[in-house]
Amino acid sequence: MTEATAAPVEPVAETPQTAPVETPKAELATETVGNLMADAKAQNTENKGETEPAKEPEKPEEKKEESAEKEVAKPEPIEYKDLKIPEGIDSDALVLSKFVDIASKNGIPQETAETIIAELAPQIADALKAPYTEWNKLQTQWQSQVKDDPEIGGANHEATMNNIAKLRDARAIVRFEETIFDLMLAHRIPRSRAIDRIMKNEDAQDVEHLEYLLGLPFNYIKTLR
Repeated sequence: MTEATAAPVEPVAETPQTAPVETPKAELATETVGNLMADAKAQNTENKGETEPAKEPEKPEEKKEESAEKEVAKPEPIEYKDLKIPEGIDSDALVLSKFVDIASKNGIPQETAETIIAELAPQIADALKAPYTEWNKLQTQWQSQVKDDPEIGGANHEATMNNIAKLRDARAIVRFEETIFDLMLAHRIPRSRAIDRIMKNEDAQDVEHLEYLLGLPFNYIKTLR
């Protein structure tokens, strides 16, 4: 009996398997962080909604009232009438007039201003006298220095002062005579009329007063008139 020949078996072709696509690690990390932040933000919004009530918008009227309260009302100026000034204080003194001006502009009542002036009267008086006091001290110091000087002081002081007085008189006489000469020459008038013009110009009451105003020696004009 003849054995049957088996047909050759063809090999089955294997289906190629697709390799799994791997997601880059950087993209996974970015996606994960984004998800975490979104969850945290949503959770924070829910918590705020539970704990903090919604604020109502402020009304314009309420804002105006708050701003009005913050603003300080400016005082109205006050005009003082017959302000009482303590005796011994000059009402025209700069320090006093400055205070009165500031007090009136700031709405300080007149009675209050008068009380302040009365309280500060001694200090104001001292401030007004200070320049004259210092000047007197300085003059006294100069006089002492002159008297102590070896050349013009001591025994020579009286003679020196007499010489200074004579020099001062001489200068006054020169100025006076130059004025007299100019008037006589310009207006063709005698000496007496020139003296009368000088008296009128200087507003002198008489000849002696004119001599005092011009620093002339006593009876100088009478002697040469």
